[in-house]
Order: sequence, then structure tokens, then C-alpha cells
Amino acid sequence: MSTQKTGLLFLLAFLFCLKQAGAQALAPELKPLAPLVNQEWIGRFDDPKETQEIFEKFESILDGWAVRETRAVPAAGNFRSEKIFYWDPEAKAISYIRITANRYLLRGTVTVKDSILVYEGISYAPDGSSRKTRGEIIIKGDGTYVEKEGHTIVFKKNR
Repeated sequence: MSTQKTGLLFLLAFLFCLKQAGAQALAPELKPLAPLVNQEWIGRFDDPKETQEIFEKFESILDGWAVRETRAVPAAGNFRSEKIFYWDPEAKAISYIRITANRYLLRGTVTVKDSILVYEGISYAPDGSSRKTRGEIIIKGDGTYVEKEGHTIVFKKNR
């Protein structure tokens, strides 16, 4: 295994094991994520045939230098995933790594266009295959956001 992959795995393990309590100020580079952070969200597909709910939580971790997004879909066999957003000084961009309970790994970067976060990366499947991914998070001013990635999910604050 290459040194870069070993380092990435170490970083990932460290981030997932570390627990931080309470709200933390975000690093300036992560400010575009601020409307999502320290909130719990509930999402529904815009397709009325899809009735499952998606539960998400964004939290500031590591003294504001990273943001953890956790996702759960109980109706889909209790699907779960975690994504860590962080500032990547080499890429000069917000980067992310996501691991799913069904053993997918996704990595990529986020570009910000007004209130739209565009994420692009690679999804690695358990069988060793990979594919490019692209999606958008559109932050609305009304306490909602929309995720578009081959589907559309509308999220509202879960009060």
C-alpha cells in the first residue's frame, strides 16, 4: 500500500474515532457549509413514489477544521454513511471523503457557486470498480436545502 493511501487511511480512522461535543466555530475555508452545520435534517425524495425518509446531521468537529455529515435511511435496511468535509491545502478546495455501510468509498472536492455546493469525485465500489460522481447541494434561504445527484431530495430542518 502506498504511503499516500496509508496516510489517508490513518487520517480517516482518526477523524471517525474522534468525538467532539458542542458547537464549534468553523474554519474560514469551511464557511460555505455554515448554514448546514449544527443542524439535524430530514429529507424526502421529490418523487412521490419514494416514501423513505433520510436523516442527516452536520456537525463541526476538530475545533471547526472539519465538518462531519452523518446520514441514515432506516427504510433502506438502515443504510448509513459518514462524510467528512475538510480544507485541502494541496487542492486549495474543500474536499470530502465518504464511507457507506455497504462499503462504498467516495472522495472528491467541493466548489462553491453562490449558495450551491457542487461536489465532484470518484465512487469506489466494493467490487473494485469506480465511477465519477457529481452532485449539488442547493442551500435555500427558507431553512431547506436540496440535494441533486441523479435524484432530488428536499431536506428540512428536523425540529
